[in-house]
Amino acid sequence: CINASTGQQVWNVLLDTDILTQSSPVISSNRVYISCTNEYPAVNRSKLFCLYAENGSVDWFNETENAKDISPAVVDGKVFAAGAGNILTCFDALTGEMIWQSTKQITTGHPVVIGNDIYATSDAAVYCVREGTTQWEFPLKAGFLVASSVAVGSGRLIVGALNPYASIPGMIHCINIQTGAE
Repeated sequence: CINASTGQQVWNVLLDTDILTQSSPVISSNRVYISCTNEYPAVNRSKLFCLYAENGSVDWFNETENAKDISPAVVDGKVFAAGAGNILTCFDALTGEMIWQSTKQITTGHPVVIGNDIYATSDAAVYCVREGTTQWEFPLKAGFLVASSVAVGSGRLIVGALNPYASIPGMIHCINIQTGAE
């Protein structure tokens, strides 16, 4: 943690000896939320941490086995992140307790929350989840993979896609957030 005015270090913390922090931290209500993983296929020990912003001490952590370190979203006392097996999961922001878990994986980008809807991506699809239930899913064309986080505004969701195995250009999809139709 760096003081924005002086550039001086305020605190630092070693979260785990073999866990990498590649996601962006999210700050909400004087807490810092960050997803970490060691990315060793044999023993993936991923965790979602909640730290106190004033001193970096760990408030709580949740074992999120085999989850990618995707930046969480924190809205209205809830943390939306990749849980065990990369499944989109909602945690209580104060306790770390799981509130609900969807059936959809979140493997790229980060979740975007608007009202009660969570928009997220797997490797080859974009979807909307509400209270753990999938409202719609938009599959990409065969061979294409999600290549960006989603942007949401004016009733539309925008996401980039590419085909890493072909010499064809990438695509930008514009999806209706109510119906999931392009």
